[in-house]
Amino acid sequence: MKRTPLIAELLVILALLLQGCIYDSTKDCPSLYRSVILNFYFTHNTQNIDLLQDELRKLDVFVYDSKGLLQRHIVDDKGPFVGGYSLQIDSLLEEESYRVVALGNLFADSELSGIERLSDAKVSVVAQTPEVAWETTAHGFVNTGLTTSFHGKVDVEGISTRATSSQTVDLMKNTNDVTVTISWKNDKGVYCTDISHEQNTRVYLEGKNGESDFDNQLQCERLLIYESDSLGKLNPDRAELKVLIRTMQLMVDGCTVILVVRQVQPDGTEKEVYSEGLVDMIKQTGQYNTQESLDRECNYDVDITFRCTEHTGNETWMATTIYINGWLIKNLGIEI
Repeated sequence: MKRTPLIAELLVILALLLQGCIYDSTKDCPSLYRSVILNFYFTHNTQNIDLLQDELRKLDVFVYDSKGLLQRHIVDDKGPFVGGYSLQIDSLLEEESYRVVALGNLFADSELSGIERLSDAKVSVVAQTPEVAWETTAHGFVNTGLTTSFHGKVDVEGISTRATSSQTVDLMKNTNDVTVTISWKNDKGVYCTDISHEQNTRVYLEGKNGESDFDNQLQCERLLIYESDSLGKLNPDRAELKVLIRTMQLMVDGCTVILVVRQVQPDGTEKEVYSEGLVDMIKQTGQYNTQESLDRECNYDVDITFRCTEHTGNETWMATTIYINGWLIKNLGIEI
């Protein structure tokens, strides 16, 4: 069959396009080859409904080939991230199978490392090293403005040439908001009114949960101290402290996060007066015994009542009652 000049010209153009795909890392490839449509949701919460539009402000998508090498890094900071948000990735010419990793809300308080290779890729919380009035072995402090973060992944397999695969990515929230309310009672159960209690009390979370790989597995290496932010005085008639601490993922086992209460001393230093494993306390409610239940619940209210030292005449800090999300913890009364 004799080729007409028009057909010959079209073949030359197509060959040039394909050559550009090979030498320009698929930047200018036609979209009629392998493509994937990623449909994003955030239903991994206690309500089991899509809350994507309430939480997501930026999305970073990483596409790795079967050798674990980065092929694409796509950033969308425009959205809109409303229900039904999707992202199409075109011109996947090299292979039929890929690993896609999505990270939500990567801003200045997060940093990436080793992203060129999937096995080396990590995301870490940026820690500060401010001057403090007490010694610590921690690698750094995390301020109260930590951004909420999300993780999702999907394996895209068996995409044939000139085909489009549609995949669902249900993001998981990796940050937890811990609200701690502290009050004091004397040995008769009467609330203390001495405001020096709240003025001289500091609350922190300490944990090794600030770094994860791209499979969302915690590395449990750097010890971080998460600082608290005051939420204001609740009751003007008694000494009471309410703070918010945002921390990274909580684990049923491993990478323990500790709730630490410190008292400011006359010379300005801080003395640790109480500490307890946060997840250990949460598990004692009987409501959060699995990793999935911890992951779905992103807000924890911790209500602690201490023995008022001004009435006991000593420096004992004893937690007389603790509530977690309204659930009373029973095994208390141990002197710290």
